[in-house]
Amino acid sequence: MHTAFDAGNPGPDYIYGWGLLDVEKAAKVMINDSKAHSLTERVLENGATYTQQVVASGKGPLIATISWTDPEAAITTATAANLNNRTPKLVNDLDIRVSDGTTTFQPWVLNPDKPADNATKGDNIRDNIEQIYIPNAVAGRTYTISINHKGTLKRETTTSGTLGNPIPQNYALVISGIGGTAYCSSTPTEKSGAIQSFSFGNINNTSTAKSDFTDLRASVSIGQKIPLDITLTGNSDKIVKVFIDWNSDGDFDDANENAATSNTISGTGKFSTVITAPAGLVVGNSSLMRVICQENPSNAQFTACGTYAKGETEEYSIIITRPADDVGVTNLTSPEMPFSVQEQLKPIFQLP
Repeated sequence: MHTAFDAGNPGPDYIYGWGLLDVEKAAKVMINDSKAHSLTERVLENGATYTQQVVASGKGPLIATISWTDPEAAITTATAANLNNRTPKLVNDLDIRVSDGTTTFQPWVLNPDKPADNATKGDNIRDNIEQIYIPNAVAGRTYTISINHKGTLKRETTTSGTLGNPIPQNYALVISGIGGTAYCSSTPTEKSGAIQSFSFGNINNTSTAKSDFTDLRASVSIGQKIPLDITLTGNSDKIVKVFIDWNSDGDFDDANENAATSNTISGTGKFSTVITAPAGLVVGNSSLMRVICQENPSNAQFTACGTYAKGETEEYSIIITRPADDVGVTNLTSPEMPFSVQEQLKPIFQLP
């Protein structure tokens, strides 16, 4: 179910379950040529919490799934009152959470009282499979996965029939969208607030005191020409550079990744250009876009990383999507067609 093709409502639902089996995707997770997956079997001791830090790679969404074989629950007596009894039957209720230090992400949950509703996110108290799905995980960001349990794990029964020590619970943990590299930092010693507004594709942002705008995602497709407009304020001379990690490898060192550079702009002004997305981009991948505005730059060849005297750095997310327009035939030039296309397409057999 970790790699199932979603069907029906978004996420799991009561008709399609976790979706349709995708054998190819499951095999890729197990082979892990991309180094973007992890598949492990672990043991959770009573009262323990397991944690694992991962870095989002941008190679698809960040998905973390746990599953375990739950011990046998007490048998419910067959009575009219117990018909469709919805009291949870989990004996060992394991929990998974993912945090980026600011937001804690929870697993999918379904509401049995409203089975037609879409799955939501919350505390799953019913299933021995839990999955956290983060479609907009920020490439290069560190996430912490934690696994613990409610109450006391099932106790062993002694020969005298009394309960003994808690039995550790075995479980499997599958993670995808990881194996990334944390990006280098770019920080001014003095932040000037020189960037007044930023526009790129579907992003139109009025800058504020913060510099992390990775919650804003620009959709980009191969060969697309995307207008870039940056409005600057202040009295000093400025140079703007824009870097995009096109291949999602955690740096800005590859060809074409210094996507745009302005001339020197004096005082208030605007930097406008067009950025063309290169070939070879992988649909579904995401990466980082870094915009640096240096004031009074002593070196116009400043790089994407490091500390500089005065200016501003802003960061945005990029998501690679399929082109909006597909290829189509507009005209047939060869061979020539002396007959009418409309006449040729008439049915061979016609009913009287």
